Amino acid sequence: MNFDFSTIKPGSTIVENGTVFRVFSPNSESVSVLVYADYESNTPTSYACRKDESGFWNVFIKQNLTNHWYVYEIQQGGNSALAADPWSTFVTSTNHYLQFPKTKIIEEIEFN
Repeated sequence: MNFDFSTIKPGSTIVENGTVFRVFSPNSESVSVLVYADYESNTPTSYACRKDESGFWNVFIKQNLTNHWYVYEIQQGGNSALAADPWSTFVTSTNHYLQFPKTKIIEEIEFN
């Protein structure tokens, strides 16, 4: 499926037939989305993102991932880091000095 990512806001978005992830990271060598079935899960499914000309990394997953959790795995210069989504509306972390925040995928809610 050809998908016009430029029409989708950054973060996670539920769309017809799936879920889109977008994150701005122009200097990264690679970005993946790690999706977890629930917050306590330690075994994610990894989806590689593709970088566009504007510096956004994008991926379309043919599954509605509402109520799943995710983090971005960002690689640069041989180093890898896990990062919560900076455009998230729902981030949870454990009360621990080694913070491991995960973002919950929720349907978009319109606020007045």
